[in-house]
Amino acid sequence: MESKKMGLKYLALGDSYTLGEGVTEGEGFPEQLESKLNKMGIPISMEHRVAETGWTTGQFIQAMSEKSWFHGETFDLITLLLGVNNQYRGDDPKTYEREFSLISEKCLEMAGGQSKRVYVLSIPDWGVTPYAASKGINVKENAKVIDSFNAINRMVSAKRGFNYVEITAQYREIGGREDFLSLDLLHPNASIYSLWAEEISSMAIRQHKHLSL
Repeated sequence: MESKKMGLKYLALGDSYTLGEGVTEGEGFPEQLESKLNKMGIPISMEHRVAETGWTTGQFIQAMSEKSWFHGETFDLITLLLGVNNQYRGDDPKTYEREFSLISEKCLEMAGGQSKRVYVLSIPDWGVTPYAASKGINVKENAKVIDSFNAINRMVSAKRGFNYVEITAQYREIGGREDFLSLDLLHPNASIYSLWAEEISSMAIRQHKHLSL
């Protein structure tokens, strides 16, 4: 673990939600999480963000195979949010389960074998957004598939002993409101990302021993 002078290291993994599609620099949930934890007295910095808009778990694994993955670095906090693009493209849930399991194994390794350093976020239900409505998406059917993918990432998280951050239910309540969305009417704005960061930081504080210097 890093010394007190250097502080703790945070690794953010995912797709457009982790990248912060549609918001300005500093407004994504990883940046807001970093800020909140520092204000709470936990000195931490986001050392790396590995995220691209449109990434499926398969594309993420491909990126993993092409990178050195930080030369054996370990991290004190890792967030992982992947799966919405698998669902959007109609991928087989069994493929998602296999690939998400492989990614979770790598996360555990990068967390130094400390499972409580890893926070898996559930997939937001984009089907409630105005963008989805413009595409004629069936809200109920979309929700069923989202739930099936979330059942998988929740199960994998439980097996690994990871923290699981349930954000889907709340997103279904407010994700259809334009005042909570970015200009594309699909991705969240800073307000929703702040709620996610607050949930993760609250969980991290309750488990502060996993973030101690």
